Amino acid sequence: FPVFLTLQVMLTVGFALALSALTTFFRDIRHLVEVGLQLLFWTTPVVYALDIVKDPWIRSVVQWSPMSPFITAYHQIFYDRVWPDAAVWALAVGYAVAALAGGIAIFTRLQDELGEQL
Repeated sequence: FPVFLTLQVMLTVGFALALSALTTFFRDIRHLVEVGLQLLFWTTPVVYALDIVKDPWIRSVVQWSPMSPFITAYHQIFYDRVWPDAAVWALAVGYAVAALAGGIAIFTRLQDELGEQL
């Protein structure tokens, strides 16, 4: 559990860094974030189990949601009491590292101009 929690924090920090820097330049991003969070909520198996999604197209959309591997891992750890699958690990690590690296890259690229924009 602590490893997945750390990976989820890395994902969140990466998104937060990128969005904070980009919102300074593009004020309308906050409106897109509201819509994106609603979409992210319903494409993440929080209020439903991934097993009940039968349509292959919808299942692939749900599985590729950035929060899906974390919620799936929490379900497997706490409800099923099994070790998360290798695919869940790979997606969680991939999303966390990509988001953190991307967020740091965007923030460091724009940090010199942030003071002027505010």
